[in-house]
Amino acid sequence: MHDAIVEVTDKEMKIKSTNGNASRLNNDNKILEYIFPYIKYKFDNLFAHGLIFIIPLLTIITVFIILIFSIIYYFTKKTDSYKDALWQTFPRILDSCAAAHDEG
Repeated sequence: MHDAIVEVTDKEMKIKSTNGNASRLNNDNKILEYIFPYIKYKFDNLFAHGLIFIIPLLTIITVFIILIFSIIYYFTKKTDSYKDALWQTFPRILDSCAAAHDEG
């Protein structure tokens, strides 16, 4: 019948929920508490290996971004083929001055 159980310790009073929602929220917070340091640890370890791993990683990220934006460009603009969309996207990603001549 009661939604809370009161526990009295030396100088503080704690109220705990008995319906199970509090434990789920605590688990979510614990997961987030451990995910961010884990990602930071992996990211720092990647950069600790030196340029031999950083340059290919940046190349892969650049190619992935070009492919994503070329797909978006292909479906939003009227181009003849995907190859044309890829070619139009490539200079705009790598050289921002190329986009200065765009209209619209």
